[in-house]
Amino acid sequence: MSLEAPWRDTMGLRRSTSPSWCQEGDIPLLQIPGMGQNAILPDSCHVFHLGWGVDLAASGLALMARRGCFDGRSFDNRLHDAYKRFTRWCYENNKTTGISGWSTRKLDMKSQNDWPTSLGSCNSKAYDTALVLQWMECCLDNIDPWDCSEDDFLKGLKYAVATSNMFFKTLRSCGVFIAEPKKSVVYFVGQAMCEAYGHLASKCFANNLKLFRLRPKVHFQQHLTLLMGPTSAPVAFSALNFSCWADEDYIGRISRLSRSVHPLRSSYRCIQKALGLYKCQFLNWKPASD
Repeated sequence: MSLEAPWRDTMGLRRSTSPSWCQEGDIPLLQIPGMGQNAILPDSCHVFHLGWGVDLAASGLALMARRGCFDGRSFDNRLHDAYKRFTRWCYENNKTTGISGWSTRKLDMKSQNDWPTSLGSCNSKAYDTALVLQWMECCLDNIDPWDCSEDDFLKGLKYAVATSNMFFKTLRSCGVFIAEPKKSVVYFVGQAMCEAYGHLASKCFANNLKLFRLRPKVHFQQHLTLLMGPTSAPVAFSALNFSCWADEDYIGRISRLSRSVHPLRSSYRCIQKALGLYKCQFLNWKPASD
């Protein structure tokens, strides 16, 4: 926050890469008919599962190792024990992971008091972030309730992980539109997960622990939540609809459709079938109260 910080020189500049600083005519993408600044939305996959969700999982893992939640005398031994528990949980729940192990090196930590910024996953898989957070919630649930309630760090971590899992679990259960009461649940849980993470970051900073780093993507997460916030509309448009994962899933669907049509008419028939599928999805949608 120094007055001589280099980033201060960039404030107010009209950079061509930022829609916030530019006229719509300056960006070719915004010249497409129907496109506008309100069509540029944050992607939940890169905001959370490849963004601050990795920080939550990695810092939570390091915190649990520090608080003695895993067996072992050294920090690396505790991380190794955590990895064994994680792989056992994956096996018992029929899950697969690209994580090859946990250690200070795997978490991209130069020392035990460095920022953990990775989960040791091959090619930074977003799915592994979701897996680790699900396992972490189960692991924290199995800790002695007295120990967890007496330890403010573990109590805060448990709340942050639980609200994060609940946020995306609720979104995945809703489909394209979110009706009440899930609409309110998503909004309040989304706010709670950001506040819980900020509380952990503040508490660790006060105790000179480099855990739960704050990044702009946490702010983007709040925007994702606000997009589905309380309005007069009976439903909200799910943030997963403009997620990177939705695009990848769309590509997968088109790939399956292309194998079911004649090669000479694949382009036309794939588009025709895809539009038919999405038309059925929209027409068959009904509010949860019906």
